[in-house]
Parts: sequence; C-alpha cells; structure tokens
Amino acid sequence: MVKCGILFKKKGKVIRAWKSRYFILTSHFLYSYHDQSDERPASVTFIEGCFIESLRDDPSAPEYYGFVIHKTESGSDKITLYAKSAQERDEWINALSSSARTAPITDFYTMGSQIGKGKFSTVFEATENATSTS
Repeated sequence: MVKCGILFKKKGKVIRAWKSRYFILTSHFLYSYHDQSDERPASVTFIEGCFIESLRDDPSAPEYYGFVIHKTESGSDKITLYAKSAQERDEWINALSSSARTAPITDFYTMGSQIGKGKFSTVFEATENATSTS
C-alpha cells in the first residue's frame, strides 16, 4: 500500500452533496470503498499512465481541495476527488503521480514564451532543467 485515506466526491450540480469514500492506492491501482470497513471495493482504477492535475481552489467550497485523475490523454474519462486540506491534496497528487509513472513536462523543462500555435497544439520555447539548454 502506497497511501490510504478518505477523499470526497461532489454530487449534484445545483444542490451540492459531498460523498466521502475510503481510498487505497497501491503501486498500480486505486481502490475505492464506500466505507473503510468494506471488504470489497466499490471500484478499482488502473493508475499507470494516468495524468494527475490539481484543481484551482473553489471559492464556493473553501474547505475542499480538488484534483483530477485523467484516465485518457484526451481527458474525457476522468475522476475528480477532493481532500480536506491543500497539504493532503498535494500528498495524494504526489503519490498518484508516482504510481501513474507520469510527470508534468514542467518537471523536466522550464517553459518559455509561446512560439507557435496550430490546430492540434501550442509550441513553447523550453529549457531542459538538467542541462539548462534550449
């Protein structure tokens, strides 16, 4: 087990209800339980290859700190979860990123100015952090 704890899911668009779930992260899987005492998980997500992204703090829910697990490169299949503190959210993001074996490009490059934009991408000038070369 890499990490475990209670996270929250937002239910409803008009009237918000928060559902707590117990999660266990192993080296490749994220298990979700309705309750910590459950023997069988409610869902299992294969984490390797997923991209994890922090959400901006939501002023309408200041006591929750969110992040998204993108299960596909397009981002259309995703899981949004919330922690009760920014520190806890960051711990989950670090643990999930490690299990996913993915890292944001900014971990390896310092991004510079935009030098081009096309139909499918935007191109930026970048400097490799390890060598300081463009």
